[in-house]
Amino acid sequence: MANAIHLALVENGAARWTNAKQGQGAIALDLTDAHLIGVDFREFNLANCNLRGATLIGANFRGATLTGADLSDANLNGANFHQANLRQTNLNNAQLRRASLCEADLQGAHLNQADLCEATLHGAEVVGAYLYQANLSYSDLSGVHFNGSYLARADLRSANLSQADLRQTHLHNANLSGAILTGVVLRYAQMQGVRLDAAQLSQIDDWGAMGLNKSPNL
Repeated sequence: MANAIHLALVENGAARWTNAKQGQGAIALDLTDAHLIGVDFREFNLANCNLRGATLIGANFRGATLTGADLSDANLNGANFHQANLRQTNLNNAQLRRASLCEADLQGAHLNQADLCEATLHGAEVVGAYLYQANLSYSDLSGVHFNGSYLARADLRSANLSQADLRQTHLHNANLSGAILTGVVLRYAQMQGVRLDAAQLSQIDDWGAMGLNKSPNL
């Protein structure tokens, strides 16, 4: 349950001052299981805050700092994380359908079993992140840097990965059926058991990739 005082700070607008991005000594808000649909957290400092299980559908986190925050099991469908700092953020099991994470910094973030179906991550930094069994189907992952990320058993069906950097990623048993992989970098990626049915593979850099099956029908 959310801390009543912290929830009141958000609901009456006072948190804009206590957690200003450029301010000092921001409060580590506890908003566990809070219902804050469409809340405006633009440019907020929410580092190390607890938003576990919160309902934040359509929330605006544009430019916000969420390093080390806990958003696991949160409903973030349609939320805006454009240029947000999500380094080391816990987004395990979060709902992020149709969310915008364009140019967001997700380095080292935990998105295991998160649902990012139809999400937009164009130009995001997802280096060293954990996306085990994450649902990224039909998402825009163009130009994303996934270097060294863990994507085992991830659902990437019909995702747009054009110009994405997947070097040294762990893609064991991931589903890339129908995905767009034009110009993708797969150097030293671990691709054992990956499904590539009807995937668009052209101009790829797969030097050192392991387990990549480029059969004639791909």
